[in-house]
Amino acid sequence: MPGIFGKQKLNLLQLRKFYKYLLYAVGEIVLVVIGILIAVNINNHNERKKQRDTYNSILNTVRLDLVSDSVESSYYQEKFREREDLLDRALNGDFTRKQYDSCPNCANIITSFAPFTIETKGFHMLENHVDDSRFGVDSLASSIVQFYGYFIHYNDLIGGYLKEDVASNLKHWKENYSWFHLETREKIHNEAFMKYILESDDYKNRIYYQKTLYTSNFIPLLKGFNQVSDTLIKMIDQKLKEE
Repeated sequence: MPGIFGKQKLNLLQLRKFYKYLLYAVGEIVLVVIGILIAVNINNHNERKKQRDTYNSILNTVRLDLVSDSVESSYYQEKFREREDLLDRALNGDFTRKQYDSCPNCANIITSFAPFTIETKGFHMLENHVDDSRFGVDSLASSIVQFYGYFIHYNDLIGGYLKEDVASNLKHWKENYSWFHLETREKIHNEAFMKYILESDDYKNRIYYQKTLYTSNFIPLLKGFNQVSDTLIKMIDQKLKEE
């Protein structure tokens, strides 16, 4: 009997040691897990700060682009309105031969076009940042990306129509009129050319088409560009102020 109780006591001692070892091992695991979680949290915090700093830097670049493009857009709106006025006068027959003589370039209003180019440096930086972000994208970034996507598309589209129209007009003149090779000042003194721009329905049709592109498309687009740009600039300023 003493031998049996002695073995039981030994077994109990060994079991207690096992429990102690198990508790120690579990404690070690818990400490390791806590350490890992803390490290991950610190790493995520640092990564978030890094991405936030990068994002703020990109927003500053976008802001500079928007301010610059808004100034440029205002300039082009003024120039396009001047072009619109010339097209209106030509379409309504308000120009006389004497007026064309004092403004030779007015006779070439449908054969030239200066495109408005949107600065995309900040936009592309933001696109890449959004694609690489591990922590999601805020509504401001989404709004900026949508803004650029919309206006770049329609600026290129309408600008493309105007480039094609200018090319079409030059090609038409080259292939159909002997006065095409003359310099602008010489054209003004050419009877056939003056008859064309003063009386031809073909010329007025071409003026009307180009005027429509400016009046109904390009000028409203640039006006909208400035309005939305102003809103985005204010939103960016507010965002950077909060940081």
